[in-house]
Amino acid sequence: MAGEASCFPCLLREVKAMNLKRKTVEDEIGAKAHEIYECGGRVEGRDLDNWIAAEHIVYPRHAEKVSRIDEDEAFSGMPFEAQNGERR
Repeated sequence: MAGEASCFPCLLREVKAMNLKRKTVEDEIGAKAHEIYECGGRVEGRDLDNWIAAEHIVYPRHAEKVSRIDEDEAFSGMPFEAQNGERR
C-alpha cells in the first residue's frame, strides 16, 4: 500500500502532462482548421470537414514524437540489465 501512495504524485504528474500534450495538439488542430477555413473561401457549415482535414495534417506530425516518447518510457521502468539485453 505504501508503494502505491508514493506513486500517486508521479501518476498525477504524468496525467497532467498527457492532458497538456492533448490540449496543445487540439489547439494546433483548431488553428489548422481555421487556416483551412480561411484559405477555402470561408465556406460556412464545413467545420467538421475542416477539423478532420486538419487532424490528417497535424496528427502525423505528432505520431512520430509520441512513438519515440512511448519507447523511452517503456525502457525507463525496466531494470538496467533488461535495457541492455542482459539476463540475470
